[in-house]
Amino acid sequence: MDLRNKAIIVTGASSGIGAAATPFAREGANVVLGARSGHNLAEVAERAGGQTACLAGDVKDPDYAPALVALARWARSIR
Repeated sequence: MDLRNKAIIVTGASSGIGAAATPFAREGANVVLGARSGHNLAEVAERAGGQTACLAGDVKDPDYAPALVALARWARSIR
């Protein structure tokens, strides 16, 4: 599956679901990882490899989802 020029946002990524980022990154996607705690996000991003960015925040915050989308768009634009 070719995911180049595609953006994937994974929320809750500092725990088990973060592993979903790895196959997306390997297929060329721009992956944005989000979680309430930024503690493990950098580690998950490093394991995923590829074009992976992180943003800590809470999905209950109305500004957080738009920020994730903006980061995904930015990451895609620099590729």
